[in-house]
Amino acid sequence: MGCGFSTRGRNPIKGAGCIFTDGNLVIAGYQPNKKRPIISGLGGSKLKCENVLETAHREFLEEMFGFEKNVLSKVHFHMEKHFTPQCIFANGNYMNFVYNFEDLVKMLDLFQSFSIESKFYDKFPRTITELIFNRKILVDAEVQQVVLLPLVKNIVITPDFVNDINLMLAKFTRKSV
Repeated sequence: MGCGFSTRGRNPIKGAGCIFTDGNLVIAGYQPNKKRPIISGLGGSKLKCENVLETAHREFLEEMFGFEKNVLSKVHFHMEKHFTPQCIFANGNYMNFVYNFEDLVKMLDLFQSFSIESKFYDKFPRTITELIFNRKILVDAEVQQVVLLPLVKNIVITPDFVNDINLMLAKFTRKSV
């Protein structure tokens, strides 16, 4: 996966995030607490004191694991030292740093080596499967669930499927009440 990046002639970068993919799938986060619930990448707004890579790492670490500020700089230092993005690209004034799934698993090992705990996991995840399926759903979390999406152009979820999901949820809700 190759791509180049130039800041020449662009607006200043206002946000950044990390994208994790194996070339067929991409990791995203479900954010139900927005005005309109969304599934999006992992990232957000740049703080004045950070460079864009620090922003991308901080946002990923906050949204995926809920790491506190005292942990973030230590972890970012090691991420920057040990991991090189496969690709970097801008989407308007937002910068994306693309890593592969192998990098993500190595990051999980690195984080675990620091004996860091996450409020989203009873046991810190070591695999992508654990990252997705062992995550606790906390109602106040910015990203509640982690999902895999196909890496395809112009993905659309049909209104019929959205309606099917809503009907299914209504059935499950009635049964559980």
